[in-house]
Amino acid sequence: MPSTLYSLIEGRDLAPKRIDDPVAAGLTDWFGKYLVEHENSQYPITFRSLLEDTIPHKTWVPFAVGDGTYLKYNPENNDIPRDLRFVVVATPTSPSTTNPQGWPKDAIVADVNHVQSEAFKKNIPTLFIVGSTVFDSETIFLQIASWEPTSGNLNFYQRDIKFSEKSSEYPSWLYLGSSSDAFEPDTRGKGPFDGHVNGTLVMKELNTPWVHWNSMKFNFSQMLPPDSPLRTEPLLNPSNNLNSFDFLAGAERLELIVKKAADKWFTVRERKDFGPIGAPTPTITHVRDWIQHILDTTTINISAAGVNSEVVIADEGDFWTPQGMFYDSQSLEDVVQSLGTTGFDVYTHIGQRFV
Repeated sequence: MPSTLYSLIEGRDLAPKRIDDPVAAGLTDWFGKYLVEHENSQYPITFRSLLEDTIPHKTWVPFAVGDGTYLKYNPENNDIPRDLRFVVVATPTSPSTTNPQGWPKDAIVADVNHVQSEAFKKNIPTLFIVGSTVFDSETIFLQIASWEPTSGNLNFYQRDIKFSEKSSEYPSWLYLGSSSDAFEPDTRGKGPFDGHVNGTLVMKELNTPWVHWNSMKFNFSQMLPPDSPLRTEPLLNPSNNLNSFDFLAGAERLELIVKKAADKWFTVRERKDFGPIGAPTPTITHVRDWIQHILDTTTINISAAGVNSEVVIADEGDFWTPQGMFYDSQSLEDVVQSLGTTGFDVYTHIGQRFV
């Protein structure tokens, strides 16, 4: 029997609100359809049940992010919060058919090469999941952004059992809004759009050296105490190689997926706000939102240096500053072709135009 979905869109809904027609509401994404087609009792309550029982095996890959992944563990700094959490990218209709070398045949994690290639690809539903290190918790945050290829929208969901515990009427998962709600007056900057300001995916520290992420430069296992249960967690480690974290993919892969998602969403917005494309008299809408990207900073991304300043000072060497520290290089690189990773002559390319 199909289940009834409820929304809790901050700025619009004061309490969970029944969704009478999920299709009309745009909930035709993979996870939205899963919720409709299954009974409430079948919904995943924990991060583990979501990965083991709900999302098809060989379609998802985990990543790790924290505020202290670069800080090596010792008993003296154990009290420093690491705020570790996991991000999972899934392509539930497109499983990988191969295992990386050394993985056991029973591995349920996908090959990151496959997921990176398939994620946000035409007609491939994609899930972006964020959860805690406590895979069996029923209360610690668990959120999903589910991409619907036809509309190009991300639909945001959150596991929230406080309402279902009060009344069986409410399900354990609630719909929080879609990408388009990021620009609506009543929901802008609220709920998931406090972080996903422009309605698409965001990634803390989008570019190298990814000191907050498990990556090719920083292995997050160095921050864990020797007795951490994560060292033997089967969702992170192959059964034949515990404490290896071989299932974890690097931030350098996630960067490409996040950028692909942003490109997809901005293309959808462009076609809607500057369309119909190719028409003699296209209708232009939401001009203020587009101008804000140029004149304002809608989101701020962390960029880190790869070497501690005290090391540079002691060695009297050069201190590498992140690209974009002094000017918005990412916005300029498409129009200033000679812009490279080491910067460029601001006067030559920009300044002389105004003198």
